[in-house]
Amino acid sequence: MPQLWIGDEPPDDLSVADPAEGPSRSHLLELLGVCADFLGTASPAVHHELRVFLIARGDHAIAGLPAFLDQLALTAAAQPRP
Repeated sequence: MPQLWIGDEPPDDLSVADPAEGPSRSHLLELLGVCADFLGTASPAVHHELRVFLIARGDHAIAGLPAFLDQLALTAAAQPRP
């Protein structure tokens, strides 16, 4: 999968993790933060789709979505940045 970034050029500090080792911790934390930001400001239609998805996975119909969004945001915010 190609590396994606915003802008014309990759950032100077872009480090490529060894594919055999999987994504680095910093990349995963960045991804969690982006997901939390997006889902926290997403439209009601997006929240509805996510709620349907979570219910299908067995999460609570009412508390599942807020709990998921809180857990995602707290996990991203609680991790120290490298």
